[in-house]
Amino acid sequence: MGASMTESMSKKEILECLKLSMQKEVNMMREILSNMHREELSLQFNDKTSWEHVMIERAEMIDRLGTLRQKRMSATELFEKQSSYEDNEAIEILTLRDQIVALAERMNLIKCRNEYLSQHLVLQEHPSSQTSLPTPQIQRPKRKSSIATYPRKK
Repeated sequence: MGASMTESMSKKEILECLKLSMQKEVNMMREILSNMHREELSLQFNDKTSWEHVMIERAEMIDRLGTLRQKRMSATELFEKQSSYEDNEAIEILTLRDQIVALAERMNLIKCRNEYLSQHLVLQEHPSSQTSLPTPQIQRPKRKSSIATYPRKK
C-alpha cells in the first residue's frame, strides 16, 4: 500500500482494511496456538509421526502469519496517517491489538513448555514397528529418616 493508495482510500476504507487485517492475524494466531497444543499432546503421547505432521503444518502457518503481519503493518501506517478518528474506531483497534498481544504471550508460554518437553522427551525411533518417544522416568528422592529428640527431664 503506497502513497497513492492512501489518497484513493477513504478514512472508513482504511479503518476497515486495518480491522480486517488484524482480525485475520488474530485468527491465524489462534490456529497456530491450536497447532502448538497438538504439538504438546504429540510430545506427551510420544507420537513422532503426529509431531512431524504438526511441525510441517506450523511452518506453513508461520509463513501465512508473516504475510498477514506485513499487510496489517501497512494498514496500520495508513491508519496512523489519518489525523483524527472516532473513539469507537480506536476501541475496536485497541481490542484487536490486545488480542494479538495476549495470543503472542500465550504462544510464547506454550513454546517454552513444548521446548522443555522436547528436551526431556527426545524424539527417537524404537526398534518396534511403532515410532514413539521414550517414556519419562520419574526419579523420586530417597526418604530420609528423621529422629525427634526431646530434652530429658531431671
